[in-house]
This record gives sequence, C-alpha cells and structure tokens, in this order.
Amino acid sequence: MAATDHIDSSKQLSQYQYQPLTKANEIRLLRIPCKAPDAPWGQAVDYALFHVILGDGNQYAGLSYSWGDPKAANEITVNGRSMHITESLATALYNLQRKDKDVVLWADAICINQKDPVEMTAQVQLMRQIYKTAEHVFVWLGPATPDTNRSMQETRRLGSQLLQAGMWDLTSDDITRWTSAPNIDSSAARTKRQVMAIANDLFQKAQDGEFPFWWITSDLGQRAWWSRMWCIQELSNAREAIFRAGQEEVDFKAYWAVTLFIQIFNGRALMHPTNDVMEGKQIGWLTSLLAEAFPVSFLGIRRKTLLERGHNLRTLLHTSSTHDSDTARFGATDPRDRVYALLGIANDDAAKGIVADYTLPCEDAYIVAARALLKHGHDDILSLCRKRNVCKDLPSWVPDWTAMNRKPWSTWRQERMFNASNVPETFQGLYRNPPEHDSMLSREITLRVAFVDIVEDIGQVWSIGIEDNYDYDAARHFFDDLSRYLSHSTRYNALQKKEAEWRLPIGDTQITNLTSQVERAPAVSQMQIGYNVLRKVANEEAEPGDILRERRSYGCYLSQMGRMHDSRPFFSKTGYVGVCPMETQPDDSVVVILGARVPYIVRKKERSDAWTLIGESHVYGIMDGEFMREDPIPTMESIKLN
Repeated sequence: MAATDHIDSSKQLSQYQYQPLTKANEIRLLRIPCKAPDAPWGQAVDYALFHVILGDGNQYAGLSYSWGDPKAANEITVNGRSMHITESLATALYNLQRKDKDVVLWADAICINQKDPVEMTAQVQLMRQIYKTAEHVFVWLGPATPDTNRSMQETRRLGSQLLQAGMWDLTSDDITRWTSAPNIDSSAARTKRQVMAIANDLFQKAQDGEFPFWWITSDLGQRAWWSRMWCIQELSNAREAIFRAGQEEVDFKAYWAVTLFIQIFNGRALMHPTNDVMEGKQIGWLTSLLAEAFPVSFLGIRRKTLLERGHNLRTLLHTSSTHDSDTARFGATDPRDRVYALLGIANDDAAKGIVADYTLPCEDAYIVAARALLKHGHDDILSLCRKRNVCKDLPSWVPDWTAMNRKPWSTWRQERMFNASNVPETFQGLYRNPPEHDSMLSREITLRVAFVDIVEDIGQVWSIGIEDNYDYDAARHFFDDLSRYLSHSTRYNALQKKEAEWRLPIGDTQITNLTSQVERAPAVSQMQIGYNVLRKVANEEAEPGDILRERRSYGCYLSQMGRMHDSRPFFSKTGYVGVCPMETQPDDSVVVILGARVPYIVRKKERSDAWTLIGESHVYGIMDGEFMREDPIPTMESIKLN
C-alpha cells in the first residue's frame, strides 16, 4: 500500500510485524506524508516505515522526545498495518506533518523493534551516528499552549539579540571567568558589556516593580524532555537542533544564549542584594522562576560537543546523576541507561572501556563502569558511594547512579582543587590489580593507600537536605565540636586553628561571582566574614543589622555549608581535625589513596582482610599533599575494598 493511500478506519487492521534488520548499519526510517490540501487536521495518516543503510545519503530528521506514559495507547497506521505508540510520540508526529512535503524521520520507539533485545542492543550502538547523520534533530518539548507560544517567540527574539552581541563566540573560559577581562578592547569584553547592559536594563525594570520576563510563565522548563537520559545524547550529537513546541520553533543557539543569559542575570541579582525586604523577595521570586524556566545542563553539554569536540564520561555522570537543587533529575526507565545513554557522547578512554551490554544486571554494569572510571583517574567517584537505591547490592567503592547522589563536598572539576595524594596533574589510574584479580566484574578492587591516622572521637551530625530550613542549633553544635577539637590538638598553631574554624565547615570552598562556580577559598575571603556572622547568629549573639550589613558573605557561607551535607567533625588519635561522613565511627581509618584528590575514611571488615569504604573526608593540613611530603615519606600499602 502506498504511503498516501486512504485508510478506511472502519476496518480492523492487522498488527504491524517488523522485518529483521540483516545488513550492517541498516536502520528504519519513518515517512510522514504531506497533508492533502483539502484534508482536515486530525485525519488518519498512513505512515511508511522502510529500511535504509545508514550513511548512504538518505535525508532525514531525528526526533528527540520524552516517551511520557509508557502505555502504548495511541493507534497509528504504518504500511497499512496497526501499531501502538505513546501519546507523546503520536502528538509529535501529528505536529510535524507538513502541507508542502513529506517528512522523513527517525524515532526510536518506531524505528527500533522494542520487543527484540538483540536488535535493541545493536541499534543502540548506532545511535550516535544516527543523530550525527540526520540533517537536523527536532527537540520535541510537547504541544503548544498560548503561554508556550509566547515563551518560544520571546526566547527567539532575545536569543537573536544576544547572538548578535557575539555571545556564541565566547569561549568556555570567557564564560567561567565572566568578570575577568584583561583586555577591555577584546571582542569578548565588548560582548560582555553588551550582555550586561541588557541584564542591567531588565534588572532595573524588575526593581521598579515591572515584570520584564512576563513571557516565562509557561511550563516549558518543566516539560519531561529536560529530564530524560537519552535526550542528552540525542541533542549533543545533532548537527543542527531545533526546539519545537507545537508549531513554534527556536534554534539551539538562541535557546542556549537565553539560558546562559538567565544565569548571568540571576548571578547579577545575587551579587547586588537590595536593602528593601519586599523588593528582595520579589527579585528572589523572579530569579527562582527564571531558573526553573531555563534548565541549563543539556544545553551546555551540546555546546561543548560542538565547540570542543568531546566530553569525558565522569563529567557527563556528574551533570546527569548528581544534584544540589530540588530540580528534577534525569530519568531512565532502565537503570543501566544512566551510564549507557552517555556512551554515545563520551569520547574518553574510560567510556571506550565500557560496552552497553544489556545482558548484564544493573549491579554488574555499574561495577564495570566504576572500574573503568577509576582505571582512568576519576578518583572522585569514590565520593559518591554512600547512597543506595535500585542497586542495593553494590561493593562499597561503586556508586549507585540511581540514588539521589548530591555533589561531592570537594566538588567535581577537571583541574584539582585539592591534591591530598601529592601526585602530578597528569597522574592517571587509581588501581593496578595483579592480572589474576583484574576482572572487570570483580566485586573487589585493590588500591594503594597511605594510612594517615585513626578516628578517636566524632562530633554531632550535620545533616541538611536541599529543601530543609537552616538548622542553627545543629550548626552551633558543629562549630562547638570543631572548636573543642582544635583547642585540644597540638598539630596546629594558633593562626591555623583560627583559620580551620571557618574553612572546615565549608570544605575550604567559596562561590565565584556571576557564574556561581565553586572554587578554593583564598587566603583573604568573604567566607571568613560570613562565618563570623553565622557563628553569632547560631549563638544568639547577633546584633540588629549584622546580617543586613554582611548579607552577601553570610548568604554565601550558608550556601557552602549546606553543601557539606551528612557530615560530622572528627578528632584523630594524633590530633588531626576534620570533617567526615556521618556514618564514620571511632577506630575507622583515615587514608590517602594514591592518585586521589581528597582523603577517605575506611573501615576494616571483621574476620576479613578486606575494607569497606565509608566516604570522603576533609582534614585540615593534609589537603594539598602535606602528609605525603613528610619526612620520612609515608609507607604505601595495598588494601582490598569490597
């Protein structure tokens, strides 16, 4: 039956049967016939599904969408036969039909036989190339409403203005170091001035009681597409990406520019707080609304793919599976896809050591991934092993990527903020197992460590959730325990003790200005001022106006201390003072793992030569390799973690 043949909906159609894909790089494509001039919208369409060889010059578009309700309740006609698809996909196909020409599309739920696991495994290996080969990729955000139409139109307008200012030409370094402009005549500096002029104008309108972002009240930022794991790969690999809601379209570059602009606008609001309480609440409400309207994670990944040609798997896992806000996390129906869905964009050696193998159970898939990451120097995944969700039976050194993992205290970034093991920046590989133990599926891993000390005493737990109100009483106990431990220690002089009091509760980090990046707290830091105010507030000794005068430093300290979740102070047998996981107990050991950037707490298993990893720690005086440079040089030992 031809694709344009009329279908008599009164007849019962037989179920569509997939023909096998038998050739290398063979895929299926779906043809959406153009709408007949006199046909009403909503008339039944006979779609055509046909086989092609990927890379043979066939022109098609890719579709990136959220599956939505997994129930395949919507019946469509394909090659004269019946096929059931989700409502989300059916709505997308309906909206993508054109009046002037056919649309040829690749959509996973139709073009892959979802009931054939062998075919699924083979086609998943081709998905990177499928999206790279497509002329463009439609990012289907969902059906239109009057609000979404306005949002798309204004995003397109503001995005065009920002792109004309040169925003797309800014490098990652230009963006990260937004306030740094050594050459005021550079194109980057000129672009930043134009962007800040737009931001300042809108900020002034907000202060004057206007609502300059009247067009962001739609639900586009909360649509399901933004939280689907596979969408990361689909968007990142597209040659050209077009966001679509109903019939409205916005090019990726414009959407990205507006999203970055919102971050800059919010950073500008944070760095210039107002003395007017009501005005401050209004600005706070606006910045929260803006952050919800324009999720940032996906867009940054695609831009880096386009401009820098690659990602490492650890960075992608950090973006997709760790969080420090209450925004929805990326979702995956199959827990293995929390790793496998990223392999199509990651191009580092760790990713190349992992195969998307759907014959493995989730636990084994995560063990393989963890071993590959550790082998290639991604030591910080050891800071993500404390929570368990779907994969409960994991070794202590393997993260459960289905768990609600918050970001590590030491934070993930390519360059090392800390270097407790005193290794060069180029150091690669955390473990070197003997060949007989070097099985990718082994639950045991052998690491080289230096034993620093034994935990002697532990303080009160500091456990604050992302949405919890600040617990000033718990903070007071936390501060008091640290002060008591420091007063008893003979390892530190008076100046070091005073400095440790404010650095330890925030893991020695602070927030940069407009781009809100986490960085190492310098010798002179606003965080010390924030600590002094918070200590007064916690002890109920604050004077009227203390917080108002130092609201910026105070707010930043509160925020950074919130990142040190589920922790407690500790005192070691030889006088080290630090912060450790709340699960830590006396007699646990503090170790520096060869190649790791921070120290860890481990516990010897009873009647066994193996150890359990408890979690990362922050120990004052050893975070920059001081312990590893002692004379004599500490002895390195091999321990087995399981």
